[in-house]
Amino acid sequence: MAKIIDGKAVSARVRAEVAAETAALKERGIVPGLAVIIVGDDPASRVYVNNKKKACAEVGFKSEEFALPADTDQSELLALVRCLNDRSDINGILCQLPLHRLAVRPHLLRGLGDRHRRGEPRALRPAARRIRRTGAPVRQPRGH
Repeated sequence: MAKIIDGKAVSARVRAEVAAETAALKERGIVPGLAVIIVGDDPASRVYVNNKKKACAEVGFKSEEFALPADTDQSELLALVRCLNDRSDINGILCQLPLHRLAVRPHLLRGLGDRHRRGEPRALRPAARRIRRTGAPVRQPRGH
């Protein structure tokens, strides 16, 4: 039997939980950070990226956007990903698709490394709990 859920209520509850977990992390001097890369000016991608930045602000995450021109080449994009991957203040990287003319998805995913493979804020929630409990470095489980 299907059950109808109130998506807005569920979203509000999850965001409140994440905000509380983020506040606990901040008390320990840890601020979860999301880097968002957008290549080109696709209107739908822009809306999605703006919504992610808004979600980060709502739960207390730091977010940093990297808007690249549509003519960005693969080496430039991968260099940025490597740089972000090495930054200790970035816990997740969201590279907004589509990348249009760039056929880099496999290279890009390899470049992200384990700790950034999945960068959406909800994916940072288990990592935030793990950091709060143990102080351990962020590592995403295999397959993500």
